Amino acid sequence: MRLQHQNIIRLVGYCYEIAHKVMEYNGQYVYAGVEERALCFEYLQGGSLDKFLSDECSGLGWHTRYKIIKGICEGLHYLHNGSKDPIYHLDLKPANILLDKDMVPKIGDFGLSRLFDSAQTCTTKGIIGTPGYMPPEYINRYHITNKFDVFSLGVIIIQVMTGCGGYLECGNMPRQEFIDLVHGNWEERLQVTNSSHTSHEIKTCIEIALRCVDSDPVKRPTIAEIVDELNKIDNGKGSLPDQDNLQTTQSKQQRNSERGGAEESLVATTLELEVAEELKKEQSIAKLADLVRQVAKERDDARDQLQQLHLLATAAPAPAAAARHVQRHRLRLQPRLLPLLRPALQAQPRHAAALMLIL
Repeated sequence: MRLQHQNIIRLVGYCYEIAHKVMEYNGQYVYAGVEERALCFEYLQGGSLDKFLSDECSGLGWHTRYKIIKGICEGLHYLHNGSKDPIYHLDLKPANILLDKDMVPKIGDFGLSRLFDSAQTCTTKGIIGTPGYMPPEYINRYHITNKFDVFSLGVIIIQVMTGCGGYLECGNMPRQEFIDLVHGNWEERLQVTNSSHTSHEIKTCIEIALRCVDSDPVKRPTIAEIVDELNKIDNGKGSLPDQDNLQTTQSKQQRNSERGGAEESLVATTLELEVAEELKKEQSIAKLADLVRQVAKERDDARDQLQQLHLLATAAPAPAAAARHVQRHRLRLQPRLLPLLRPALQAQPRHAAALMLIL
């Protein structure tokens, strides 16, 4: 109950009961005392970490994975250094790390854990734990040190970054080649969203993990050194106006420039449309004026011709002579003058036949 840390699963309560039951023993029924114990831990919606392990090309994004790595390290640091006597977990693995709804990791299942009164090496009589997460000195000599959990942590970090098969893969190639491979795979996935700080996080985490799984426990870092190194990365995040902030500023400036260019283009297009509309209006007015002048001219010509016809019709000695005289001007008359000639037909009905020949 005294373990209180955001990355350690919280024990809510426990139950301890001794009851007497009738049980069969060596073919006889006896009345025996039975102890029953139950532990109640907080409920974590995310489930265990092993369900989220995947390679660099899929699954959780880098920032979520880094938060998980950092949380596990801080939880383990609390177990080793949070009290007078260190607690060694001895079965640290993805299945024993639970996630809450915000993907915050919490270390659980302390069934194999031991409370040590010093940081000295201890020796056990046999092997307990999960294969693949136990260090070589424990498998070969049954030695337990403060570097036991650090080895398990290194395997977990590699699996969080590269998937379940990542630890086996790192054993089949040189150290630097594996670092370049993992770093390159993440660079390829992140691409445009990647930054210098994120790149530094990725490289630092994989380097820490490889130091943790060193076969020599002396060469492995302590959990305090690991947490200190990760804290330096986070502290350096604000001191990198550096390239990250510069890239962000440049990106904003580019977006503003593109937005400004789009607005200017829109304004120019609007002005062009307005000018074109005005030109159309002016052209329409000019065409209308020409049409009005043309109609006025034709109207005047028709009026003059009508007056000549009227004079001709009243002065002609006979309809036949009028018709011959008007015949010369026939081609000049247009069908649309008919409304203008109707009053003349009505005024001089005796010359109607001659006038109709003109039409």
